[in-house]
Amino acid sequence: MRRFLSFFCLLPLFAGGCAYVKDTSNQNITVLTPGAEDAQCYVYVEGLRYSFNPPETVNIFKSKENLEIDCLAPGNRRKKISVPATIAKASAGNVATGVLPGATWDYLSGAMFRYPDVIEVDFTGMPVSPESMPAQNNPDIVQPEDYTLEQFTPTRPRLNGDREAPPPELLRRGHGGGSAAMTFDGSGYAVESLEPVEGKGDLMDVVKDLGPEINPAGPAAAGTMGPTLPESEPVPLYPGQ
Repeated sequence: MRRFLSFFCLLPLFAGGCAYVKDTSNQNITVLTPGAEDAQCYVYVEGLRYSFNPPETVNIFKSKENLEIDCLAPGNRRKKISVPATIAKASAGNVATGVLPGATWDYLSGAMFRYPDVIEVDFTGMPVSPESMPAQNNPDIVQPEDYTLEQFTPTRPRLNGDREAPPPELLRRGHGGGSAAMTFDGSGYAVESLEPVEGKGDLMDVVKDLGPEINPAGPAAAGTMGPTLPESEPVPLYPGQ
């Protein structure tokens, strides 16, 4: 009888934590984004962040803090909402019956609180706004196209400032007042090409114009290449014959 009374006295202490036994410290929540497809949502609670790709269900830790939800949708749309936590029915019964140990355990474990099972972040009617220009295209600074930087092309680099330069006159080969003509190499760059010279030169004419000290065929070079033989005699195969 005494054991039965002891168990009966301790029964409220075990029953006090029924919220933790029933709901535990975790909960599955589903985030929906009506009016927006391919959205990305982040749920923040007590330093934790959960990522959702609606419609998606994720298991989170429950807390007394509110759920802070931040959703990003295509079309440069963004919406933030805050979802408060409510007290679970089992924990409310513990508080009503005065079972302080069980209520304290439910509070510390997070089982006392609960969030909605389905949370909607409504984008219906939110207009689509264009993306802002990058910082380098702000109107109060010099535009990238106005900097005198090199612009690399398939053949060679050039300055941006040269794009306004007038193109040179194209001259056919063999025409024009100078000895050189301007042509294009296919990339918008002028290339100087020399005009051809009429007639063919003779290499021996260059040798004759050399001085006797550097002309191997001149008089000063006689005998340096061996004895001179008459043209009528045969040329020996080996030197000294």
